[in-house]
Amino acid sequence: NKDVWVITHTPNNNYFYAFLVTSNGINTTPVISSVGSSYIYTQGYLKASPDGTRLAAAMYSHNMFELYNFNNKTGVISNPMNFPGYARAAGVEFSPNGRFLYISTSVTKVIYQFDLQNANASAIRNSRVMIDSNVNGYRLNALQLGPDNRIYVARGNTSYLGVIKYP
Repeated sequence: NKDVWVITHTPNNNYFYAFLVTSNGINTTPVISSVGSSYIYTQGYLKASPDGTRLAAAMYSHNMFELYNFNNKTGVISNPMNFPGYARAAGVEFSPNGRFLYISTSVTKVIYQFDLQNANASAIRNSRVMIDSNVNGYRLNALQLGPDNRIYVARGNTSYLGVIKYP
């Protein structure tokens, strides 16, 4: 509850760079983890779970998302789990307690919830529940956990936000 990690992913490879930020400043030597898929475009969101032990990445141009373990002591990213078949996966967000992961798809206009209580990819995949299917036609993009523990949804082509009240 004192230091933070700034994590990036570079295009055309599977490298994550984790930079530790402390009260002394930014450590300019990153922890590099070569893990998961190599993706051409880095469009899509990368989020850490509230407890700092997991990362989720939406891979918009690859129609998938990935889930990883994150060691918040060392900065190492490991154990990639790949979830293909999500057309234009855009937003990712964790519930306040970190048990659930939410994914928004921009083209199919759907939000899914996954239960992360089980650690294997098959159980996570089988826990999928569709919680919103946009019949009005606007795109569902970024997801952001607010200070009120609700998840806010950017609704493309509108000036309104959607909300998941009890994630």
